[in-house]
Amino acid sequence: AVLSARDDSHLFCASAKAQGIHFDAAEDMRSMGRKAVGVNMMKLDGDDDEIVGAFITDDVEQFALITSAGYCKRVWLDEYRAQGRGGSGMQTCKLDDFDRVAAVVPCDPSGDLMVSTSHGRYWRVPATHFALLGRPAKGDRLLDLEPGETVIGLSPLPCSTSDD
Repeated sequence: AVLSARDDSHLFCASAKAQGIHFDAAEDMRSMGRKAVGVNMMKLDGDDDEIVGAFITDDVEQFALITSAGYCKRVWLDEYRAQGRGGSGMQTCKLDDFDRVAAVVPCDPSGDLMVSTSHGRYWRVPATHFALLGRPAKGDRLLDLEPGETVIGLSPLPCSTSDD
């Protein structure tokens, strides 16, 4: 992914194994040539870990997180101290052994979020339905998933302004 940032921007990214890192993008990132492979944003925990969300934190106060089992929460971004790029980060939530973070997105409490599942189901949910919890909290169950179904995505949506 390519993210466009200002000189004073910070970046937040999170992994499937519930680690998140917040760092100064201008200080820790650099311009590269066309053949470059990029830089490591954070240390991952094994071959089955991956980055599930990254965003520029300009004007972001909260972000939303959802796990593949349907647990969700909102978190204040300032609960994550700024660190250097390439670290392992801080815990974003408690996970059960079978669960993993599905997505992390910036969140406007007055907006809506769209949740998508592996069975092709989609929900438009007000962001306020995601409880505002502390960084290490597991989160609340948002959805009743069908057997074998997992959450695969989360996207911020603009708030609906029409009365239809």
